[in-house]
Amino acid sequence: MDSHVRSRTRNGTVSADRIRRPNVARSVVALFALCAATITATGEQPSRATSKSSPGSDAAQPTSASAGTLVEGVASYNYLCFLPKDYARQPKLWPLIIFLHGRCEDEDLEKLKHFGPIKFALAHDDFPFIVVAPATSRGWSVRLLGSFLDRIQTRFSVDRDRVYLTGLSMGGHATWALATFSPNRFAAIAPVAGAGNPRLAAQRLRHLPAWIFHGEKDTIVPVKCGLMMIEALKAGGAEVKSTIYPDRGHDSWDPAYDNRDLYAWFLKHRRYQGQPTRRSP
Repeated sequence: MDSHVRSRTRNGTVSADRIRRPNVARSVVALFALCAATITATGEQPSRATSKSSPGSDAAQPTSASAGTLVEGVASYNYLCFLPKDYARQPKLWPLIIFLHGRCEDEDLEKLKHFGPIKFALAHDDFPFIVVAPATSRGWSVRLLGSFLDRIQTRFSVDRDRVYLTGLSMGGHATWALATFSPNRFAAIAPVAGAGNPRLAAQRLRHLPAWIFHGEKDTIVPVKCGLMMIEALKAGGAEVKSTIYPDRGHDSWDPAYDNRDLYAWFLKHRRYQGQPTRRSP
């Protein structure tokens, strides 16, 4: 864990067990309504690619970087992709991180270089993942994200048993939504400052490891939304890891994505082949 994160339990994370069960039972409906309102307010709408290329095309434009290669393209969404520096020299299947950004007024791919997993990748020569960050100014759609992932897995040398999903704020909401929609596609997820449906998560994500990040002082997506998901997953028997930053508000993503332990944790997990097939949301 990062040294500036104050532990709230012995293992350095905040457990949802501190929420009394009777209180949760009485307030779960109202709290989920609050979280759902937050999702709506942050623009959760079907999205369209705005590139001049057709949405089904892939107009790759590689750019060399010291730690790897950056590729721009479009496949349901405009996207920026990071390829490890040995990608072209090693003909193998690589683990993939899908990163979903928060609410944005434009689809400037240049911004995706400056935060999240791509920022971390560009600062570390040994980063072993492909990272793909789609862009949207209209909100995320789970169906479009599903077709997007199909294209990315065809376009790049991806190990389909090591696909990891993460996102922040609006992208954190979409991480929960896409994971519950298609739990069999991912090896692990890491929602940051996001809200989800605890009942669906308890039912569908029992075999999908999750590391949940949230700021305790978050006034945009209240920390209770994250704590409720932690408790729901634990009740369903899922593997759950959590980090609550006591001095952070909504901007909990900087320490989350600067944490090398997150990427090491991803690599410990492979897709559970016995997961249920996709269901409608």
